[in-house]
Parts: sequence; structure tokens; C-alpha cells
Amino acid sequence: MKITCDCSKLTKHLNDFIKGCKETANKFVDALSKDIETNARRNYNNAINEITGDDPYINVSRQVNGASATVRCEGSQVLFAEFGAGIVNSYREIDTQVGSYTRTSAKGTVYTVNAYTRTMIYSLGGFAKGGMIEKIPRPSGIVELGHYGKGYGMNEFWVRPTTNHRLADRESNVHKKNGDIRNDVVWTMGNRPLRCLYRARNTAIADYKRGRLKVK
Repeated sequence: MKITCDCSKLTKHLNDFIKGCKETANKFVDALSKDIETNARRNYNNAINEITGDDPYINVSRQVNGASATVRCEGSQVLFAEFGAGIVNSYREIDTQVGSYTRTSAKGTVYTVNAYTRTMIYSLGGFAKGGMIEKIPRPSGIVELGHYGKGYGMNEFWVRPTTNHRLADRESNVHKKNGDIRNDVVWTMGNRPLRCLYRARNTAIADYKRGRLKVK
């Protein structure tokens, strides 16, 4: 018995396979990062009224380089928006299990959504007195709610400076003794940790697991 193997053809098939894997990985990274970018931008835009500060607008951009991608969030209030400010904005996080289920598309296609874990956030019930640790990690250098700067956020209200007198939700005017409104400061309670980027990341992963990520 004689077996002949053409290694040149085997090498070609192997190279084609590796090329295909790289192309698929690049398409997946592009789709996943695009989903994160889109959801993060929408999350920040929907939270404009909640974000304290003179300039609440946050720019979300994306850069893709083959099998790697970077989603960048830029703005003067991006860290306060993402991680919150003020101890009264503490919350409680509860994980809930969502079982698998089926759905039928408008075209009649039946697809299955895999089971997944969802973190539910309930306001004003968490670590205000140090009784709870956040499930979502805070990066190094991001202090706990209420501890930033001089620690004014430990109070229910505090005064922040302003140049355009913008009032976000849960902010109000500071009055002079004669009743006139001051234009250089406002009362604020800060804002809750909005987690716009982190939620966008989790949404993209959930879309992938449920087969809803659009990979072209």
C-alpha cells in the first residue's frame, strides 16, 4: 500500500483556514465594538439631564485595528457620569437569572435566546453606610461615592461652581441673603453611577450570546 501526500496543498488549505479565522475574528471585533460604541453613545445621550456639571455632553468614538478595537468616551464629566458623585446616589445591585426562551421574527424565523445573568440596580439602598460592595468594579483611582475632592459628596447637598448656570436633575439655585439668585454656583446632589459604557459592554456581550450581534 502506498500513500502519497501533497504537502503544498495541505499547507495552502491550512493557510486558507488561518486566514479565514483571522477575517472572522476581525469581523467579530468590529461588530462587537460597534455595538458597544452605539449603546454607550445612546446611554450617555439619554442621561444628559441626570449628568451634573456645566457640560454634560460626552463624545463616544471607536477605533478598530484588525483584531483589536478601542471605544473612547471623552468629556469633562465622563467619570462623574460613569461612576457617580454623592453618597445619596448609592444603590443596591441584585443578580437575576433569565432562562432561555424562543422568539419568532417578523419573517417567521424561530430563534432561541440562551440563558444569561442580568444585574438589576435599585437606587438608594446600597452602600451609603458602607454596608455593601459594588459588584461592578471601580478602576484604580476612582474613589467611592462621596469621597472625591474635599468629600462634600458625603452631604445630602453641596454647592458646585458654574459658569453657565446649567441645572441638571436634582440641582437648584443658590440664593443670596436678599433673595437674588447667584449665577456662579448651584446646589447639587450629584448623580447616580450611570455606568453607560459598562452597560453598553454588557449589552453587546448579551447580544452576542443571544445571537443578535450583527456580524457582516
